[in-house]
Amino acid sequence: MKLKHFNCNCKNCFSCRLILFIFFIVLYGCSCQNIFAQSDIKVYQMFDDIIVTANRVPTAFGQVARNLIILDRRQIAAMPAQTIQDLLGYIAGVDVRQQAVQGMQADVSIRGTTFEQTLILLDGVKLSDPQTGHHNMNLPVSLDDVERIEILKGQGSRLYGPNAFGGVISIITRNFNKKQLRFSASGGSYAFIDAGLSAALPLKRLQQQVSVKKNRSEGYRENTDFDYINFAYAANLDIGNSRFDADFGYSKRQFGANGFYGIAAERQWEETETRFSQLGLTYHRGDLTLAPKVYFRTNNDHYIWNREHPEWYENFHKTGVYSAELQSHLKTPIGTTSLGVESSYEKISSNRLGKYRRDKNGIYLEQQFSVRNRLHVTTGFSAFNYSEWGWASWPGLDVAAQIADNQKLTASLGKAFRVPTYTELYYQSRSNIGNADLREEEAWSGDLGYALQWKKSTFDVAIFQRNSRNLIDWVWADSDSLWRAENITEIRTRGFEMSTQIAQPRPFLQQIRFSYAYLRSNKESAGYRSKYVFDHLRHQAVLGIDFSAIGGKLQQSWNLKYADRLQFEDYFVVDLRLRYKLKHLEVFFDVNNLFDENYREYVFIPQPGRWLKLGVNYSVFTP
Repeated sequence: MKLKHFNCNCKNCFSCRLILFIFFIVLYGCSCQNIFAQSDIKVYQMFDDIIVTANRVPTAFGQVARNLIILDRRQIAAMPAQTIQDLLGYIAGVDVRQQAVQGMQADVSIRGTTFEQTLILLDGVKLSDPQTGHHNMNLPVSLDDVERIEILKGQGSRLYGPNAFGGVISIITRNFNKKQLRFSASGGSYAFIDAGLSAALPLKRLQQQVSVKKNRSEGYRENTDFDYINFAYAANLDIGNSRFDADFGYSKRQFGANGFYGIAAERQWEETETRFSQLGLTYHRGDLTLAPKVYFRTNNDHYIWNREHPEWYENFHKTGVYSAELQSHLKTPIGTTSLGVESSYEKISSNRLGKYRRDKNGIYLEQQFSVRNRLHVTTGFSAFNYSEWGWASWPGLDVAAQIADNQKLTASLGKAFRVPTYTELYYQSRSNIGNADLREEEAWSGDLGYALQWKKSTFDVAIFQRNSRNLIDWVWADSDSLWRAENITEIRTRGFEMSTQIAQPRPFLQQIRFSYAYLRSNKESAGYRSKYVFDHLRHQAVLGIDFSAIGGKLQQSWNLKYADRLQFEDYFVVDLRLRYKLKHLEVFFDVNNLFDENYREYVFIPQPGRWLKLGVNYSVFTP
């Protein structure tokens, strides 16, 4: 792997930086070893009772026959990230490309898919935007509201239907059973200011929490200023065998969009406004569970080509997704049988795309069973009927075999599916032309994996292949200098992933994490200019090292990221978080892009240089 283009005057800049980093680690560890103390590191045991929810049916961690990554609250707090989008960037195999920083606009993909092909779940509710996948990460929650994130790699259409081509990112919000008040504030480079306030207010059987988040910045380069606000409310009520849930979220993002849609567009400006709400019931009676829910998500997108002259070119898009689901689970001597139905409709009203509506109705069936508690099998299918495309179904099979007390083998095979967005179908501008005749995307995906655990350390490895048909891409036409949406015939993608976590190898080391992902596909030799599909990461590696000192009060987390993307120069970025914790107060210092690396994720959008942030978190429980 080549490493180059670092902002250093010496001839061997990467080596200098690596030596500097190692020197600091050795010096820090040797000088402070006597004051470091071990603390309890949470590692999800392969065959313990941890329950994960990235499956349709909540499943014990050791029985999940897929490549599953879990980020818990402790890991979230340690990372030098203040947004969900930044946090996901520390997972190899997950590609986060931010056009606007601090979560203003980010594209997330898994295993070489595009940003349109990753499904986002919020407390089990599917979040998608029928206008464009650019808005899928317009999340109505902040990172402070998150308890855990589960990342399911590989196709998820058997579980959740359309859009889960490369994987599923499931976000689970925090739930408090004690009264608590939390406050956070930080500031830093580029006139960045951030403040948050949240409260947990349980009343006997009713648990509720409310939070508000606000931040702004003048931007790290011309016309990249932003202003963001988020409000979230969640409540649940337990009555006998039933639990009622209610959630509401609102977020508004305003940001300069320098270079987002072309090098000539230096004064672009965009504003998005997202609302989300869901009502759900979970009812248990014996071995039967019923879980109906209704939910909606709306997104307003206001785009201006030149913020000083909106009359030149201006877009207004309003989308809405309204859905109802009923899930049921029945435990029997042969395992757990799950059956669910779903009905929803999507609509858009746009001065550029027009007014459209489409309906979809679906069903899923799943069967889980185990053989002597050593072989765990999950099989089933989902099928959906779209008003424009008719019926389509996606079968799948997952198998996990425990070959020793601390080892397991996994295998998975399934089909994925995605329908075009309204932008891909109908958008027309000075440089982009949609295609109303686009067909739906399809893919068959399979993977094999091995997992090993010893004490509090883990090792995982997986290989996978995805054969895709009719992928949708924007293709450059020299004849008229326009990007046109087209279906690509067939593409085969192969990959390899590995990760390891080593807990407390030394008294002054809390944890060492390393993950690596490699992708190769025949799309790399495409005979045309591609806007999105032919631009995945070839190599991606992430190294994380955590320290803890002074009885756990002083903590430090280093995260080193290397990425080699098709059509771009590779880059190496180092991020750091330093925390000091007292009983109710935590002070943190973040340095993102420590060595001021010059790199790009999109051709016209250089990423921020060194960014310093200093902040505090204060929380107190009340009787």
